[in-house]
Formats: sequence, structure tokens, C-alpha cells
Amino acid sequence: MPPALVEITADTASLVRAHLAELLASTSLRSSKRLGSFLTYVVEKTLAGEGGDLKEFVIATEVYGRSVSYDPQVDSTVRVEASRLRSKLREYYATEGMEAKLRVELPKGCYVPVFVPVAPEDSPEPGASPAIAPPLPVGHSRWTALLGVAMALLVSGYAVLRLEGRPTNIAANGTLASTSPARVYSPPEPLVERYLRADRLLRQRALKDGWSGEVPQPVLEAVGIFEQLTKDAPLFTEAWNGLAEAQEWAFEIDRKHPKMRLQAARAAAERALSLQPYSAPAHSRLAALHLYSYGDVNKAQQLSEAAIKLDPRDIRSHARYVDLLRAQAMPENALAAVRKALTLNPTSPRLWSQQALLLSDLSRMSEAMSSANHALELTGGNEMNQLAIAHWVKGLCLQQQGMLDGAEAEFRKGLEVAPQDERNQAALGNVLAQQGQTTRAAEILSSLQEQHAKGRRVAYGIGLVYAGLGRAAKAQYWVKRSEADGEYDSRVRKYDKRLTPAVNEAVASLPSRQQSSRS
Repeated sequence: MPPALVEITADTASLVRAHLAELLASTSLRSSKRLGSFLTYVVEKTLAGEGGDLKEFVIATEVYGRSVSYDPQVDSTVRVEASRLRSKLREYYATEGMEAKLRVELPKGCYVPVFVPVAPEDSPEPGASPAIAPPLPVGHSRWTALLGVAMALLVSGYAVLRLEGRPTNIAANGTLASTSPARVYSPPEPLVERYLRADRLLRQRALKDGWSGEVPQPVLEAVGIFEQLTKDAPLFTEAWNGLAEAQEWAFEIDRKHPKMRLQAARAAAERALSLQPYSAPAHSRLAALHLYSYGDVNKAQQLSEAAIKLDPRDIRSHARYVDLLRAQAMPENALAAVRKALTLNPTSPRLWSQQALLLSDLSRMSEAMSSANHALELTGGNEMNQLAIAHWVKGLCLQQQGMLDGAEAEFRKGLEVAPQDERNQAALGNVLAQQGQTTRAAEILSSLQEQHAKGRRVAYGIGLVYAGLGRAAKAQYWVKRSEADGEYDSRVRKYDKRLTPAVNEAVASLPSRQQSSRS
């Protein structure tokens, strides 16, 4: 029989606190006051029946002293520390805590711990002790309850629990294969602080002053910090992942050395994966490079599927998987995938925006509008990038229904929060042209062409504005150019109703241009 969940009582709470003291005194945790404070806070809140309050913002302000202006898109401290804590807990139970009678688990995707008594390996299954789970607060989402149950079900025997400390590989067929045990490198806190600084630099609005073709100083500084971290701590997987993301971002901007940036990003991502072959973020980062920069959909699909298996709650992996299905002309499959992802991540504005876009592709406009509006409701004021995307998607839905004034308003709202967002720039130029505002559309066209001359991949957007102006030959040229530049949008143009069938057919019949020197 699998262990049953029971409510926390005064007696079981005492047992949990006693085990917490053992954890805090362990070799794994006693040298890290930050992680000790994190663990103590989430455990005590859970024992008090306040697990539902354990959100990223609350932990950032209560444990790490962040201000009320804390922006999770800019500061990933809580997520990074939660990942470190999970690693420390695995390390403890694989070493000095191997004989512990109780385990503390911090499931991925949430900050509410689960407490599980462990029966000896030779105990008969019917005598297994019940798991201790935190009482669910009123209104707690169903998926959190199911997650707690799933975690408890994993603990039908001690041997099963010990597998969590084993790394896994992804076989060629996409299945997970267990390998020999390995310890996860846990960096000292000074290195973590440097990592967090670099990560915050990377989340800044680097293009707020416009597109120059030069890598902004915050991005350059982030690259430098990550590079030094990988030298100081070569086993620090997250630093390699951060370096890959920073170099990929620099690749998108740098008109002087794009190929070097892309090669560096790929090398760093592959290094991260070699260090932790069971790391979902490592798979996800490499998948992004193959999908958006190299255009290798098959490789991106392998890596995305592996990342999702390793961490079903990783929103980025799900989003990339949906994008690649859309690029493979499988909108129904993509819609099924995004809906499955939403059952695990129901509050992700990115996934709701993707669902709206897919429904729009399928001309299911009423549902598309509903999803777009829901994405806007979920997008907090600090999530500028997701807010811009949500406005863009809603604008496309309105434009497809002939509501051009409403579409224009949405694209402008997107540009208010992200002035350099190329999707909203091109969309606004296209809809203005359709409304006969050719002078204003031409101004946007000129801006996009200037950005392209400086190395920005906006050829598809230029083609869209020309399409709105009715200049089919120019539209065909620039959309074809976007293929050579490796733009993702060029691979999903068949869904874009802003391009006439004649333009799409003409683009398909044109000979392929030589691939851009950027990649």
C-alpha cells in the first residue's frame, strides 16, 4: 500500500521540528545561513497551516529582505535559492542523512515542503508509515494537492526515495535512463551572489535606449561575470547555463561578432548539459538555441521533450515545445501540448498567450480572445515582456476580426511597456498601413530597416509592413530574407493572415537565399 497523507498534528509537528534541527546542524546546511533561513521559514509557515502564502514575492521580502518593488523577472534569487536547497536536501539524504526516519521534500514548481517518514528497507510494505503532508489552505489549487499526493506516492519504499539522488540521462528514444550516483556541485554563497548579480543584469531592459547593434553594457557585464564564474567554479552548472543565455542574448544584438557569440552560447549550453545530464534547465537552454538560432527543429524537439520529462513544471520548456510544433505545421498538436502544460502551470501568461495564438491560427476567434484576455489578467505589472506579448496576441486576434482600431490600440499598449519589441513594432506598421495611415507606417518601416542594417533580425517585420502597404514584391523579398536570417517567424508564416496567399506562395516558390553570416 502506498503511504497515506495525514494532517499535521502537534506530535508530528514536533517530529518535523526535531528533524529540521538535524538538517540545520548538518554538514550540508550549517555553513549556509541563507538556505537555513529559507528552509526554516517554509517549514514553519507550513506547520502553521500557512503554506498557501508561500509565494516567490513573500519569500523574497520576508527571507531575503527585498523591497516591495521586487521584480521576479529581474531578480531570480528565490528560484535559485530553492534549487540550491533542493540540491542540499538530496545531498544530505544521500550521505549523512541516509538513515533519517523523516525526509523534507521541496517539490519543484512550488515552495510548500512535504514531510515524509521513511520506513526501513526491510519493512513489509503494509506496515509503511503514513506521509506527513501540510494541511491544504482554503482555496489552494488542485494541482498543488495532486503534487503533494504524487510526491507521497513516490515513497512506497526507501529504495525508491534513494533514486532521487541519482542523475539520469536521456536515451536516444527520449526515455529517461538512470546512471551511477553523482553528487551535485553546490557553490559557496559568494559565488551564488555573483551569479545572482549577473542574472539580474541580464533581466534589465537592455534595449530601452534603442537598437544600436552594440551589446549593451549590462549584457556585457553579465557575460563577463558568468565567464569568470565558470573559471572559478568549472562545475557550477547554473553559471554555464547563465553564460549560454547571456551569449545568446548578445548574439541577437551584436552586429560585429554574432557568429562568435552563437558558438560561445552553444559551447556553454553543451558544457552545462555534460555536467548535469539530468538538468531540465540545461536541456531547455540548448533547445532554445537549436530552435530559435539554428533552426534545428528536430534537435530542439528532442531536448525540449527531455526537459519536460525532467521537470514537467518548467514553463520555458513547454513554451518552446509548443513553438516547435507550430513550426512543424502541427497546430492541433501544439494546442494539445499547451493545454496539457496549462494543467500544470495554470497561472502562466506566456502559455495563455500561446494558446490564444494557436486558436487564432485555427480561426477559433472567440476562444482566442478569451485566452488573450486571460493572459492579460494574469500578467503582473512587473512582467513587461509577457505583457507586451499578451497585447500583441490580442491585437492579432482583433485584427483578424477586422477590428483595426482595437488592434492598433493593443499594439501601442505593447510598445508602451516594451518600446523596442519588434513584434508590436511590425504589427503596428502593418495595421496602420491597412488603415491608410501610410506616412506613419513608412516611419515604422524606416526604423525597422535601420535596425536590420545594424544586425537586428527584423526582416520578417519589414515584410509585414510592406504587405500592409500593398507592395507585394517587397514583402516577398523581405519575408524570404527572414528565412536566410534564421528568424522563427519565417517558419510559421503560413499561419500569418496578414500575408496574402499570393505572397506566401510567391515566397515558397523563390529560390532559397544564402544563409545569413550571423549563424
